[in-house]
Amino acid sequence: MLRDQCAALVELYDKKIMNCLEAIFHDKEKYDNFKELLQRFKIERLIESSENEKEFSKKLFKKLQASDLVKIDDERLYREILAFLHKYMTNSSLHKQLRCVNEKTRRSQFGLILSNLDGFLKYIEPDAVIPYLRAIPAYDETVQRLIPKLERIDQENQDEQTEDEQNEREMEKKKMILRSVPQLGTFAVLDILFTIYEHSSQGSSAEARHFVDSIFKLKSGEFLNHFKTAKGEQSIVVCDVDVLASDTMIHLGLDDLPIGLRSVNYRFDRIANYSTRRTVLNSIDPCVQTENPIILRNYQEELCRLAIEGVNTIITAPTGTGKTVVAAKIIKHHFEVEENKEQRFKALFMTPNTTILHQQADKLKYYLGHAYNIRICQGSDNTSVRGAVLSNDVIVATPQMIVNLCNEHDDELSEFSNEKFYLSTFTIIVFDECHSTVNNSPYANIMREYHNLKNMGTVPDGQHLPQIVGLTASLGVGKSKDKEVEHIANMCSTLDVNKISTVQEYKEDLRNFSPIIPEQIDFFPKSTDGTSRDFAVSVMKLMDKVFQLMYKAFTDVEELIKVSDGGKAELPQKDHTKFLNWLSVTKRNLAETNVRGDRNKINEAIQVLENSFLDYKSSARMNTEGNEESTASRSEELEKLAQFSNGTVRVLVSTSVAEEGLDVSACNLVIKYNYSTNEIAHVQRRGRGRASDSKSILITNDESLRKQEIANMEKEKLCEKAIQLAQENISEFQLLINRKSDEIWPRLQSERTEKIRIDRMLELKNSTYRIVCRKCDGLLCTSQDISSRQDNMFLVCNPEFWKIVVILPVQPNAYTRGSILHAAPNCGSPLGQLVVVPGCAEMPVLGAKNIVLIDEADGKRSIVNQWKEIRTKYFKPKRVTELEVAVMRDARLKKITFEVSGPDGRNEISYSKSTI
Repeated sequence: MLRDQCAALVELYDKKIMNCLEAIFHDKEKYDNFKELLQRFKIERLIESSENEKEFSKKLFKKLQASDLVKIDDERLYREILAFLHKYMTNSSLHKQLRCVNEKTRRSQFGLILSNLDGFLKYIEPDAVIPYLRAIPAYDETVQRLIPKLERIDQENQDEQTEDEQNEREMEKKKMILRSVPQLGTFAVLDILFTIYEHSSQGSSAEARHFVDSIFKLKSGEFLNHFKTAKGEQSIVVCDVDVLASDTMIHLGLDDLPIGLRSVNYRFDRIANYSTRRTVLNSIDPCVQTENPIILRNYQEELCRLAIEGVNTIITAPTGTGKTVVAAKIIKHHFEVEENKEQRFKALFMTPNTTILHQQADKLKYYLGHAYNIRICQGSDNTSVRGAVLSNDVIVATPQMIVNLCNEHDDELSEFSNEKFYLSTFTIIVFDECHSTVNNSPYANIMREYHNLKNMGTVPDGQHLPQIVGLTASLGVGKSKDKEVEHIANMCSTLDVNKISTVQEYKEDLRNFSPIIPEQIDFFPKSTDGTSRDFAVSVMKLMDKVFQLMYKAFTDVEELIKVSDGGKAELPQKDHTKFLNWLSVTKRNLAETNVRGDRNKINEAIQVLENSFLDYKSSARMNTEGNEESTASRSEELEKLAQFSNGTVRVLVSTSVAEEGLDVSACNLVIKYNYSTNEIAHVQRRGRGRASDSKSILITNDESLRKQEIANMEKEKLCEKAIQLAQENISEFQLLINRKSDEIWPRLQSERTEKIRIDRMLELKNSTYRIVCRKCDGLLCTSQDISSRQDNMFLVCNPEFWKIVVILPVQPNAYTRGSILHAAPNCGSPLGQLVVVPGCAEMPVLGAKNIVLIDEADGKRSIVNQWKEIRTKYFKPKRVTELEVAVMRDARLKKITFEVSGPDGRNEISYSKSTI
């Protein structure tokens, strides 16, 4: 539901909602869902001051509508009412009506009424609508039920009434008619609009007709033609590949079609043949793939026991124990159970990054590919994720793909705009490396969607909440000391899990297949003799020369002091770590300060000094810094991993990207060079060694890293102890999980309302910023040129932008289509990426770290490192439109003059000829 539609539903069903709120009059405990909107003591006062439940519910409803939080968030009251009804009146007709998720509601175009409710209530005339609808046979049954209810409203108000009471009675009749639209069917909205168009009262006929035309964005007077065309649409019949064409022809025109044929209204239904691929595969099954039986070890059988029973669970076991095989077994069993019950089934298997995506998909295909369709979804595909989900049985994807899919209805560039995708489309979801379900991670955002469905009961008819299965080698211990069990309970509640699956009965069996890998720390003091010393001296001389050049780039010493430390402290020694901090502060302050010197040269000097300092510090150890030539494309990475796996390559040097899930059974040595993070990553990295004689070694000359590694070993033991404690005291642990679960819904509501409050604040602030290159200070665009897609992709929508940039192409399989460089003389600074969007277009996205914001009102300069910070502190970009994408696409392709007029006649976009 769109936000304005949610508020409209509350208004349309206000009387029914008030009737349900009467239950609070008799049981104050049921008010808990609304305690954030109205304090409890105020409820008690309302009860005391009301003679009966009707008077109370009316007062309460008005108070809730007047809540400050509801004024901020139009959807807040709707969500709280749905949660209240789902909790206390699950099977009520009102709950089903407010959800608006059934097929009848979608086909009836009820959303058109909700998006334009004020106009419908203003112009609809019951005395004109009912006779017209009654004359149409298709509506007869619903109208016959509706008429007595309308007459009852008139009978209950036969006494003399004030004008306000008469208006209220008339308004209730209008709402009752509009609420009946989902029952009336497909063309009811069009027929109601026709009565408004033709039968509005004389004084408002022109205004009413304009309202009707505007709904469909038609020119004045065009609605009648649109009405005739729409009413004349016919359904088409779609048949599966195994249905004979002759059988199809015989059954054309019949209401009751046999299996294999289905009637599709092309205005509302998407023609997707979900059974075709399986039919083909089944017919040639032996030729495609034979079944590979899933034979589990004893401890693996124990790990999947709870999940096989259909219970949400987190499976915790060391790396290398075959958790992916366990997941394949769980998915296969789930599919077989659902198929035997003749129920639908669909699985989602997610990995937090793309490194192991293909590896996990290959394993699932090995065990499940003989009977089920398995599809990988990743950002570089540039194909419809929704289409892939609907036409396959198992989806293997990164979580951000699913987050985008769940938000696709809010994307104006999507073909599925305003068509919500429900997470309950999947019947089972597996979270690989589920310890990543924290804060605002993609995993956590998926579970936010899950908890919304669970708490509001908005799962579509015929669907149910998916089973959740988490896989991890370690849940970690969190940041708070002595609260390890609470941290694990938090993780469980987030994933809607009550029980953790660990190996208890077959521990010895587990040790045989997953031996404890010896760990050691090799600490080497930094060397200051020989060639290292000579190199360090050379670097220091270079730094002195560069520093002098940087001095000259400033107009005077005072300006240098102004942008560095403000004269508060002396310049640190160039061989001290504080010097790097000084450079960082200077670089930041330079971006935020107006200077008269050569900003471009100063930035280049700072960059050289930073690199030189790192070279100097690395002279006493191996250099771990990478360079542009050492980076690999996605396909090259996969090829190298495959070579390492089959033994062609014996040594693999990698960043931390390979620490999660990389499965190479012959690997027997893991070296961590000057690298140690947290206890979860510690377990993951050590687990890359799968052979029986494996070792894990940290080599470092940094004392802090040595201490961190020791702390990680201790935290790993604490995590194991906490899980054991939780399982030994299962009742207390489940009570803790339940308490944490009760906190989720109020927290989600508060987070949502706070986000909307920030949006409103930025809209009121209405600041405009010039956006300039952080290196050379050249103007790139303004904040008004930035548009957002799904509130996480921020696009430059000014055709003049193409004139000042150079596009550097990248690998065709990469996530972006190119890097954007600043074309200004002596700059060449990276600015961002070229991304693909619907409409056959490639759009520029600026990197937040590459720009500076300058407030046009006061000239204040600001730098940020993430668009999230820009989005919450400086300005909220408008939503991107198809027109903006088309203008940018055409401007890049050819020389063109743009002049687009708005409805008021003023130029909204006006650009001169561009040369690309």
